[in-house]
Amino acid sequence: MMMAAEGNESPNRSTEDKTSARRQNEVKIMKLISLVILVIQNASLIFSIRYVWTLAGDHFLATSAVVMAEILKVLTCLFLITMQKTGETSTSGIAWVGRTILL
Repeated sequence: MMMAAEGNESPNRSTEDKTSARRQNEVKIMKLISLVILVIQNASLIFSIRYVWTLAGDHFLATSAVVMAEILKVLTCLFLITMQKTGETSTSGIAWVGRTILL
């Protein structure tokens, strides 16, 4: 009985497994890219705010800096989501709107 069930399986099963594994790798790459971009963004925000506060002259409100940082985060996340939806990632680079960026 087991042999009959195995004979009924799709011959493209190995292709489906490869596609699934490739998709999982693409998701991992996209998560890593998103994490790196957001870490760099947050670190640069902290360094720039500390630098500006050391300068002489008028200062900005801390709340306005936080609001602008959050707006920038939202825009960055939307950009990354758009990049993920419109392009295809691969192990050697990211194809985005017809252009490939090598990693």
